[in-house]
Amino acid sequence: MATLKHIASKNSDYTAIEAYLVYQHDAFTGKQLLDEQGRPKLRKSYLLDTLECGDFSFATACLLANRKYGKNTQRDDIKSHQYIISFDPRDAADNGLTMEKAQALGLKFCEENFSGHPAIVCTHPDGHNHSGNIHVHIVIGSIRTREVERKPYMQKPRDWREGMKHSSTAQTMRHLRVEVMELCEGAGLYQIDLLNGSKERVSEAEYWVRRRGQLKLDRENAALIETGQQPKQKKFETVKDTLRKQISSVLYRATSFEDFSDKLMQQYGIAVKESRGQLSYLPAGRTKFIRAHSIGDKFEKELVFAALKENAERKRAIQFMPDRIGKLVDIQVYNNSETISGQNESGLSYRLGDLLNWYQKLIYSESTSYVGDTNTDSAELEGNDAEDLKAPIVCKLSDGSYHYYSQDDFNEKVLNGELKFVMTDGIGAETSEQILDELENVDISDRNEMTEEEKNFRGIEDAEGTMLYVDCWKYDGVLFREEAAPLEAENLLQIVNENSNWNGRLNEAYNMLESCIYQIGERYGNYESLTEQYKEGDSNFFYYYLDLKSGKVVTNREELGQENNINDVAKSVRKMGKYVIVKSKLSEFETNIQEADAELWQSQTVYLSNADKGEFVFMTGVDTKYPVKDSYYKNAHFYEKYSPFVRGVSAGMILAFLIFFASVVWLVVIAGRTERDGELHLYKFDRCKTEIGAATVIFAWFVPSLLTVLFMGAAGIISQKTFAVGNGILSYETFFGMIGFGGLAVYTCNMFLVGILSLARRIKAGIAWKNSFLYSVVEFVKLLIRNARHIAKIIVLYLAYAAVHWVAYLASGWPSAFWSFVIFIVQTAGFVILVNWAVGRQKIKEGIEKISEGELDYKIDLEDIHGEQRKIAEQVNSIGSGLDAAVEKNMKSERLKTDLITNVSHDIKTPLTSIINYVNLLKQEKFDDPKIQRYIEVLEEKSQRLKTLTEDVVEASKVSSGNISLEFMNINMIELIQQTSGEFEEKFQARNLTQIMNLPEEDAIVRVDGRRMWRVLANIYNNAAKYAMEGTRIYADLQTLDGKVIFSLKNISEQPLNISSAEELTERFIRGDLSRSTEGSGLGLSIAKTLTTMMGGTFDLYLDGDLFKVVIIFDKID
Repeated sequence: MATLKHIASKNSDYTAIEAYLVYQHDAFTGKQLLDEQGRPKLRKSYLLDTLECGDFSFATACLLANRKYGKNTQRDDIKSHQYIISFDPRDAADNGLTMEKAQALGLKFCEENFSGHPAIVCTHPDGHNHSGNIHVHIVIGSIRTREVERKPYMQKPRDWREGMKHSSTAQTMRHLRVEVMELCEGAGLYQIDLLNGSKERVSEAEYWVRRRGQLKLDRENAALIETGQQPKQKKFETVKDTLRKQISSVLYRATSFEDFSDKLMQQYGIAVKESRGQLSYLPAGRTKFIRAHSIGDKFEKELVFAALKENAERKRAIQFMPDRIGKLVDIQVYNNSETISGQNESGLSYRLGDLLNWYQKLIYSESTSYVGDTNTDSAELEGNDAEDLKAPIVCKLSDGSYHYYSQDDFNEKVLNGELKFVMTDGIGAETSEQILDELENVDISDRNEMTEEEKNFRGIEDAEGTMLYVDCWKYDGVLFREEAAPLEAENLLQIVNENSNWNGRLNEAYNMLESCIYQIGERYGNYESLTEQYKEGDSNFFYYYLDLKSGKVVTNREELGQENNINDVAKSVRKMGKYVIVKSKLSEFETNIQEADAELWQSQTVYLSNADKGEFVFMTGVDTKYPVKDSYYKNAHFYEKYSPFVRGVSAGMILAFLIFFASVVWLVVIAGRTERDGELHLYKFDRCKTEIGAATVIFAWFVPSLLTVLFMGAAGIISQKTFAVGNGILSYETFFGMIGFGGLAVYTCNMFLVGILSLARRIKAGIAWKNSFLYSVVEFVKLLIRNARHIAKIIVLYLAYAAVHWVAYLASGWPSAFWSFVIFIVQTAGFVILVNWAVGRQKIKEGIEKISEGELDYKIDLEDIHGEQRKIAEQVNSIGSGLDAAVEKNMKSERLKTDLITNVSHDIKTPLTSIINYVNLLKQEKFDDPKIQRYIEVLEEKSQRLKTLTEDVVEASKVSSGNISLEFMNINMIELIQQTSGEFEEKFQARNLTQIMNLPEEDAIVRVDGRRMWRVLANIYNNAAKYAMEGTRIYADLQTLDGKVIFSLKNISEQPLNISSAEELTERFIRGDLSRSTEGSGLGLSIAKTLTTMMGGTFDLYLDGDLFKVVIIFDKID
């Protein structure tokens, strides 16, 4: 019978969990046990595995999950969950349960139910007090590290989503209990119903009292055994355990509450009282009553009174007649199928009459026939039970079978010399009396823990020296004082000795016998009670049952029993009224009751009669002439009287409901609208907080309703006089009740309409949620979360102030509840005002910073800003708008300048082309005069310069306006740089400039527009050719670093660079040569930077004295 226990832990030290599972701990203090060197002692045996932990330990996996998802940071957070599956101690011997098998079951259970959680599964071989129940600890981290498949019992996303915490809800625990039951069933292990729970309400405190008490008792008994004394008590019982047993022994026999109370006091000195609908018990020696609900369900008032009533009814109804009830009951067959076969199939059978008499003695007789285990002290038994109830002696034969002796018979045979104990050689012989005393006082569980030397026993032989038995011990199972003998035997011991089917199964036989006695007794009592209830002359109900095998007839109508032909019986039944006739075939089923289920009638009859389908005929029904004025007559009379009105009343109720519903819908639709303008109008009541409105309506309904109920009750007490109303009699109480409840119904409808219509108007206006306290609280919490980083200091300081204030207030004397409430409200309001002020201040500060950084269109959010701060925020927004307008005006002026330059450049381009063409024509003429040739050269030089300037202006205009298209492709920068250097080699040599290139061996691929990239390089090379100092070197470096391609060009300027910042050189028409001694437009670097930026790169200039450096960076393409 595996059990499941759940423990939630807030301990953040995950290593302590594994330490508990691996090392030994003291049962009382919970501390680790240390060896002689002061190191923790490992458990003698355990198996341990981890799941879902990856390459980490369980503790590390849990800590990583906490850090990843940012959870389990608070002290009160649940850090882990432990589930303990404890298997039945009998599973090891009976069903082959080993630690390895239990560990495999635990791993399977964990994988199926806790997937996604880091888990540790550990199996221990023994439970409390070395009881031998193998149990499995399953410990899981509370956070799920991956999403899992959703299962039917999972109700919310937290049950399967990644990053969510495990929640052990009632639905989850029910699912896990079902899984444990199915796990045991699949593994062939003992199991119990885990869904309904224990009816003995053992609290956790009582559990630990039991456990520690048992440990203490075991130690005391061990000390007694060492001194040669025999322990008197081996099983520890709490006060509640003893109380449960004593109350149960009386509850089985008492027939009234007075009888129950008297027997408890006389036999055990227990007082019982009823207070506020509950029972409480006071054991002898205590001064405080123990409430029934704390010791078990069956001891509460409702179940106690039900049991007493049932006992009283059965005692009156059951009149056992053993001479008439001689049918055989096979104990094993009845336990397996709950059927009385009438045959002795298993070898252990009793006559039905004997079992019924036995049941009567157990339940109703004043003397007790004790049922329990043999470890119970004899002092607990009554009368002669202590002398009669002696555990038998079990003797084991060499072939593995057993022989049972009654204790008196065994003692007599030993003392007479018919049986002799054979002791181990070399050890002093003990007397027979000593051995018998040891057998009677040493428990089998203690004896099993003894070594062979400690037992000092080899077997039992007869008087002739023949070895009969190899071992013997006192029986330790369930025991009865037998009130009847089984079939063909004197007692149960004779059966288990002579019948191989029952040999070795004495405890099982007693358990089966107990179950049979109670089940058969209760069923027979119900049978007798129903027979009495439906006997002829007392009921209009009739039945007729014919057993076709034996021809036996059972009926409550004498006239039906006298019929010899089954067809004649059927004719008589049909004449009586409503009937059902059930036969072997469904086609023969007959009834005049509408919608009767033939298959259900047949299956229930077969089940209840324990007969096959073709072995019976069953007829039943109700005589609709109603010769007896029983409940059937009363119900039929009531139906006939009021049934004609049922349809009308039902139709009226439905119609009234529909009208009411339609009216409510119509009122909700038109709520807030008026015929005057059709607009939505709200009343003052609709503008108050939603919670206040709801509370007002509820209060306005509840108080008058309560007063009405009290008034109606008072009216019934004032006068018990009656007066005539029509043909009936109506009391004042009924009259006032009708008036009161009628008025209350009307008032309730009115208040319902007030509330529902106000809610409808609020919803239409969109303020039902926004105008609620809850919404305000949620928004305030969101405000705190959004601004926690900025207002944390203010919150801490205010809370510290509030704490000091409360300490001072409480220390001043006994605080007043009213003033405490007032202070709390004032401080809460102050906290809200302070937080709103701090948030507004921070928003204004951020707005000013954004505007000062250039975000002129930035606007401060005014939602959570109030009062004077709101005016300041509006003024800051106005300043930003003004600055934005000024900047926009400046930008417009700049665009006009650019457009003017571009247009002028376009206008110059046409005549300039003509000039260049005519210059070329002049060059073709043969002019001898050197002056004319010089003039022509100057014209060509200046016109070409003007052309270049015009093209640069147009190009700059296109680039600045973005009016160009880029065609991206993969370009090797090394090849492009080499090509550009080659083209500018002639210009460099003309000025005695030396190129030094540092290029990598591997390709440096970038994705750019090839033509535009060449223009960028041409512009910076051309800039170096123009402005570098003659006779110096120009360095061109290319490198790849961290996925970037970095190109730099460095040179020494010939003229001083009289500018404040290198960035000024990238502005249009800006030249570093202030003297303008060289040709240039001042647009080359500006165009280069703009094109680089448009292609996704960066273009930076650096100046250090006369050192000029250009750095271009692009992403490398692998």
